[in-house]
Amino acid sequence: MLGEKLKNIREKLDLSQTDLSRITKFSQSSISNFEKQDNPDLLYVRRLCDYAKIPVWQLFIEENTDTSAMRPPYITEDDDQILKVLNTQIGEEDRIVVKRICVDALKLAMRAAGYNLEQA
Repeated sequence: MLGEKLKNIREKLDLSQTDLSRITKFSQSSISNFEKQDNPDLLYVRRLCDYAKIPVWQLFIEENTDTSAMRPPYITEDDDQILKVLNTQIGEEDRIVVKRICVDALKLAMRAAGYNLEQA
């Protein structure tokens, strides 16, 4: 499914795999493999999305999925989409890295707001 989406983006850009290989710095054979699987290299996904000027998270949204009734009111629709990607589409190692970055960003924001995290 994700590979299919990557192929659709490439085709909408009217690019061959060879063209995209020059743009993304991934081999044509790698791109071919990415388009056939659901776990492509995340750097490739980012480079393709950057080139196509689309947010990466849009690739991970299941079409026609309404989760609004299941989420608490303080979780926005955008938050929900990001959490869905984090918990279902990203491999465990990458998920750990992303969560660590998020926790570090929260700590910085809370310290900037005057919270003493040492007592927590």
